[in-house]
Amino acid sequence: MAAKIDSTRGVYLPKRATHPTDELDDGVMYFNTTDGIIYTYSNGQWLSVSKKFNASGGTVATSGGFKYHTFTSTGSFTPDGAGTVDVLIVAGGGGGGGRAGAGGGAGGLRYQTVAVSAQSYTMSVGGGGGGGPSDQYGGNGGNSSAFGITASGGGGAPGGNCEENGNNGGSGAGGTYGGTGGSGTSGQGFAGGHSGNNGCSNGSYPYKNGGGGGAGGAGGNGNTSNGVIGIGGTGSTAYSAWSSATGTGVSGGYAGGGGGGGHSPFNGYRGTATHGGGAGGAISGYNDGDPGTANTGGGGGGAISQGGGSNVGGAGGSGIIIVRYPS
Repeated sequence: MAAKIDSTRGVYLPKRATHPTDELDDGVMYFNTTDGIIYTYSNGQWLSVSKKFNASGGTVATSGGFKYHTFTSTGSFTPDGAGTVDVLIVAGGGGGGGRAGAGGGAGGLRYQTVAVSAQSYTMSVGGGGGGGPSDQYGGNGGNSSAFGITASGGGGAPGGNCEENGNNGGSGAGGTYGGTGGSGTSGQGFAGGHSGNNGCSNGSYPYKNGGGGGAGGAGGNGNTSNGVIGIGGTGSTAYSAWSSATGTGVSGGYAGGGGGGGHSPFNGYRGTATHGGGAGGAISGYNDGDPGTANTGGGGGGAISQGGGSNVGGAGGSGIIIVRYPS
C-alpha cells in the first residue's frame, strides 16, 4: 500500500473498496472508494480522517457556517463521531404571583463548549412554572440539562400577601408588599426586584411589586413614590446569531424576567418585560399576569388587583436547548 507523490498534483493514496486486512501498521492511510473517506489505521482500528463531523436530533438549521440543532422539548442528540460542539441551555421560567403578585424569575442560561463522541445524549428541556392562584406563589421553573450541564429553573413569585420574598432560582423572582427579591444563580441569571412598600403595617397604597430577574439584568424595584411597578430584568442578547439562525427567542434574546403586578391605584403603570418575559397584569380592574413566551425561559408576569379578586399570575415560559458546530 504505497502512496504516490506528484510534485504538482500532490499525494495519491492507495484506493480500496473495503478496509485492508494486510499491512496493518499504525499510520497506514488509504482512500475508501465506497464511502469517499480517507482512513488511517491506529491502535487496532481504522479511523476516519476526512469525514466531517455530523449529528442528528432536534430541528436542524444551517446558517453562517454553523449547523444548529434546536430542542424545544426533551429529545436526543446523536453525533456520528468524536467532535466538539457549543451548547446553549435555557431553563424554564418561574410563574408570576397571583391576585396582586410579583414577577417570576427567568430560567437560568448557560453556554459551554463540550467534547462529544458517537453516542446518544439526552437533551432535557425544563417546563415553565405555573402562574400563582389568588394570593399564592407561582411555581418554580424546571431545570434544563445537557452533556452533564444544568441550568436552574427560574424562581416562582409570591402573591398579594404582606412582605413575601421572591423564590431563588436561575434568576430570582420579585418580592411583594415590602418583600425582597429572590437571588439568581451565579453565571446564569440575576436577582428579582424588591417591593417599594415597607409592608402592610403602614397601610400605604398602592403596593408596587418587584419584577423578576433576567439572564441579562436584575428585576426592577417597585417604587411607591412615582407609581412605577417593577419591570422584568432584561434577558441575554449575547446569542442573537443563534436566535436568528433558529427562529427562536424574542428580539434576539432569551430568559427575560416577568414584570411585577400590584394593588391599585396604578396611575397608569404596569410591570413591563422583554426577551420572553411576561408583563404584569393590565392596569385596570382585576387582571392576570401575562405568560412568559414558550421556549425562551421567560418569567411570568404578576397579577394586578383593585382589591380582592382571584386573578392569577402568568405562567413561566418553557426552556430551550440549542447545539451548534461548524457545518
